Amino acid sequence: MAQLFNAVGIAHLHEGNHTYAGAAFSAALAAADTLLEGTHGNADVRYAKAIAAAGQAVTGKPETVGATRLMFEQALAAAPAPSFRARSVRQLDLLVSADASGALAEIRHIVAKQPQDTA
Repeated sequence: MAQLFNAVGIAHLHEGNHTYAGAAFSAALAAADTLLEGTHGNADVRYAKAIAAAGQAVTGKPETVGATRLMFEQALAAAPAPSFRARSVRQLDLLVSADASGALAEIRHIVAKQPQDTA
């Protein structure tokens, strides 16, 4: 469900509707939090929560950038699987284009970086 809200948020963002995008990313965060309570840290949900926080950062809550980075670091530590990373990079690419501050570009670089033990 969190991924669905993230997709809706990204769509609204690219239509220029920051209000609806922000609401969708907030819903994604709430859905992820609910799912994490029951799954004890499911990797897919952790990545979805980090994307939702990144979405909030570009829709009027720039103070969430630090939390976004921490969420991605936690997700990467728990599940550095290339498939999770690749999907997150694609989603971040869609958000970075709307990030006037440029703060998400560094986070995108961290997520895209291949772990040394898989090189």
